[in-house]
Amino acid sequence: MRSLAAAAGLLGAMAILVLGSASGSLAQGSAGCHWRPMSGPSAFPCMLATAKAGNLEAMFETAVAYRYGSGVPRDFVQSTYWSRKAAERGHPVAISMLIGAYRRGEGVPRNLAEAVHWDLVAAHNGDVIAMGDLVRAYRRGEGVPRNDAEADRWLKQYAAAEPGSPDPAGPPEALEQYWRRQGASAVGNAAAAARDAEEALREPPSH
Repeated sequence: MRSLAAAAGLLGAMAILVLGSASGSLAQGSAGCHWRPMSGPSAFPCMLATAKAGNLEAMFETAVAYRYGSGVPRDFVQSTYWSRKAAERGHPVAISMLIGAYRRGEGVPRNLAEAVHWDLVAAHNGDVIAMGDLVRAYRRGEGVPRNDAEADRWLKQYAAAEPGSPDPAGPPEALEQYWRRQGASAVGNAAAAARDAEEALREPPSH
């Protein structure tokens, strides 16, 4: 997971997929079943049918279910497939999942250029973490040719969008130091959220 926002969105979906708590409007799958978002693991067959019928939220939740093995055997290939389907329709957490998949090579060959492509999509939609990813990519030449001017441009956009950051017009060194501190904190928090997600799957639901 790349960001706290993505972690929160993913954990929220996971908690419902594991424990089950139906809410939201009904959607009809191609098999004639009626699926309600966040219905729990027992609803996986209908959710998959609904995803195949083109329902965006069902696509995203199917990706989460395959990633964590909720109601179906764990399958990173299928998770990334459905993440991409939802990302192509603009689902922000699915985009975040897809970036992580390409960075780590989960379900697809590792491809930093493709990760940068989706970082650009997310950043243009206001994703602050994606802006930070682009600073690193252009600064280090990861997935794109190294370009300090482009890294600086994204660093200023990151600072302008991140609450509490230094003045984007201030010294570049101060912006860089702030970005590095924030990145280290986000990685630690996201890792903790991922561990919590894994623990939730190992524990049977209580009723």
